[in-house]
Amino acid sequence: MDKIFGRNAVLEAIKSGNRTINKILVSKTAHGSSISEIIKLAKMKGIVINNVPPEKLDKFEQESTQGVVAEVSATNYWSIKYEHNNNHLYDYKQDAESTALTLFAGYKFNI
Repeated sequence: MDKIFGRNAVLEAIKSGNRTINKILVSKTAHGSSISEIIKLAKMKGIVINNVPPEKLDKFEQESTQGVVAEVSATNYWSIKYEHNNNHLYDYKQDAESTALTLFAGYKFNI
């Protein structure tokens, strides 16, 4: 699992939606408008937020956490989309090494 460190980096990751964020660790001592915005946007997008003691983020001493760390998937997954009119099912998966689009046509699914 990859991690994103720092207030601006985490905030931009939430806004862009380019990475699948599993959860966000926020130090109990972290305050300010950027922390409030991170929490607000994360809640809107259904991202889990864990308020943790500052010592929990100290283990990332090689990075400046600024009181916030996002745990992100190495691979991004998007929801499967079904187009009823065309009877097509699209599944889109992207990771760092490749982009793949899988198309299923002519199959019946009981949804």
